[in-house]
Formats: sequence, structure tokens, C-alpha cells
Amino acid sequence: MTSGPSRHVAHLLFAAGTLVLLLAAVATDSFWSWLRAEPPLSEQDLDHGALARLWLVVTGGALVLASLVIKRLDLVSGTRAARATLVISALCLPLLVTELVLSPYVQRASSLYLRDRELGWKHRPGAEDFWHGVPIQINSKGLRGPEREHAKPDGAQRVLFLGDSVTFGFRNPDESKVLPAQVERFLSQKLDGQIECINGGVDGYSPWQSQLFLESEGLKYEPDLVVFSFVLNDVTEKMSLKRFGGASEGYQIEHGVLEETIGWARATNIGRFVRQLRESNRDEEGPKPGELSAYALLLEPDSRPVQAAWQLTLQNIERIARTCREQKLPLLVVAFPYSIQILRPEFNQPQRILAQFCEVQQLAFLDLQPAIIEELSRLGELDEYFFMDAIHPTNAGYHFCAEQIGSTILARKWLTD
Repeated sequence: MTSGPSRHVAHLLFAAGTLVLLLAAVATDSFWSWLRAEPPLSEQDLDHGALARLWLVVTGGALVLASLVIKRLDLVSGTRAARATLVISALCLPLLVTELVLSPYVQRASSLYLRDRELGWKHRPGAEDFWHGVPIQINSKGLRGPEREHAKPDGAQRVLFLGDSVTFGFRNPDESKVLPAQVERFLSQKLDGQIECINGGVDGYSPWQSQLFLESEGLKYEPDLVVFSFVLNDVTEKMSLKRFGGASEGYQIEHGVLEETIGWARATNIGRFVRQLRESNRDEEGPKPGELSAYALLLEPDSRPVQAAWQLTLQNIERIARTCREQKLPLLVVAFPYSIQILRPEFNQPQRILAQFCEVQQLAFLDLQPAIIEELSRLGELDEYFFMDAIHPTNAGYHFCAEQIGSTILARKWLTD
């Protein structure tokens, strides 16, 4: 009869092997892919997943087989070292294999961002890394786009873009296709002389951060014109941050590799996988009390939280306008719609609020919603033609918006020919 120690070790190995085999049984692409943020799994990740499932099956089978052999032959009844080795293997090997298996299914921590006391976060100068599955390069000045000195070249004219992920070029690996680059190309074809567009967009930024960036860094580029890109979540996103009463330090901080040491549970695939599960559950539950969704601007425009968020937002835009006036810089405010506003044109109250504000402040305002609706109707295309998701333009969307912005700049004669 199998001795006590052998029986216990055999049971432990059998349980560990069964767990690993269960992981192999459920680790199918359709099961895991919903846990990963867009974009979908690449072919390389799918191949990695198939290899990982094979490793799970082999490891689980080996553990189960070892448990049966040990139980039948009573191999470890008198050897403490052997028992300890098998127990440690039973506990650690499944964790190690699981860590490897989860690699393609978790969002990799990115090194693109630095914690910043004033701004919350900013780009790490010279960084090259992936962000939401897309390779991104940051220049030595901490901006996306070609290397450019602060001092403007003789005879050149510059347009400084402020904004969030729409300006930055979220999930767009081609710098030449993002908004500032396309506006630069459009203006260069229409005007003589050198035209440079500086991409001051940072993923997740709200107007308060754009205002601080303009004052601390943007003006160093000696712009001739400032373009501020407004998106609906500019009103609501900041309310989740700790400095505005929320609980978050910012998505970019929580999903980045920071300068300070981070805990092992945050650095491992298992730890990041657990965080993704929690975030997925939070998304399904909807905003918590005190948090605001951008869709509240459309569905609950008169609610007190929405009104309070608008008040803060307009104050920040007014400070951007004040800084531009002090520097004698023209300012163009551009409103980018959500895709739902293309399907439901009547959901345009945010744009009307911003238009009224700009009229009072005597600011130039460009609302892209009606132009996009008209163009999609002319082309006979659906909103997916211009939007890759609820917020961010496709390359075709960027091209159209760049032409609208460029044409407005030309019509206003802010740049000399």
C-alpha cells in the first residue's frame, strides 16, 4: 500500500496536473480574445497561444502521469529531498507555465510614459515601445513626430496642435497619417515656404493638461497658430483622476513601466491578467458613483455632475485662449464628434455648448460633425469608414478632418503665403 508521504505527493501532483489540463481545455482563442484590449490578437500571438496550449497539455499530462507512477511505486516514501522537489514542482510549475501561456493575452506594460507632478503623465523622451498593440516612437523632445528644435527655422511657419489621443494618433503606427502630419502636408501643398505642424497631443490628456503643456512646453516651439482638438471625453475623463476626486492616477500610469520599482504582481502576466479581469468587470458594471461617462453629455446633459464637469472644462479652455491672446496667437478650437453623433445627429448639445462658449470668447470654432455627416452621405459610406472605434478616426477620417482644418486655416489667412 502506498505510504502517507507518497500518497500526499501523488495527490498534489494529480491536482496540479488536472488544473493545468483544465487551463488547456479553456485556453481557446475565442475564450481569451475578449479579455485583451483592442486591437485583436495578431497572427504571432495566435501562434504563441497555440504553442502555449500545447505546453499546457504536455505539462498537465506529465504531472498526472508522475502522480500515478509515484502512487503506484511508492517512490518518495523515504526521501525528503525528493518529496520536497516534487512538492515545489507541483506548486511552481503550473504557475510558471500559466505565466508563459498568458503572455499574448495581456496588455504589455508600456514604457512610453513618465509620471509628472503637474501634468500627471507625459511622454518619455526618446521612447520606443508598443501602446495598445501598436509600435510608437517618441522624439527626443517628448513628442510624437519628427525631431524638431524649439527654435523655429528662418522663414518657417508653425502650427501647434493640442489634444488627446485623437491628436496623438491612437492605434496608428504611421506618423505620417496622424492629424498634425496630414494638416502639415495639406498646408505645404497650398502655401509657399516651410510649414511645420507640432504634435502636442498626448493619449488621455484633458484641456487642463493641454493648457499646462502649452504654457510649459508648447510656446517654446514659437508657433504662429494653435489648434486645440476637443473630444467629448475631454469633459468627463478627468473626473476619474485623484486630483478631481476620483480614484485613478490615469490609465497611462496604471498601464506603464514607470521609473520607480513596481510590485511583482503588477509586473507579471498573471498580475496584469487579474487586473484586466477587474477592469473588464468594471466596464460591464458601468461608471461608479462619482465617475462620468462621455455619453452622459448626450443622455444626461442637465445633470449636476455633467454641468460641474463642463464648468471645469470651459475654464481650462478659457485659460488656453487667454494664453494665446497674451502671446498674440490665433486659436482654432476643433470639435471631433463621437461616432454615435454621426448616427444620431440630434446628439449635438456638446458642440452647441462649445460653439456658444467660443462665440462669447470670440474664438474661431470648427464643428466637424455636420461636415462628416455630409461627406459620408455623399460617399454612401457608413460611420465605420471614418471611425475605427467610438472616438478615433481611421486614416480616411484623419485625411478628411485634416482637409477641413487646413481649409479653415487658409480661409482665415492665419498663415502667410
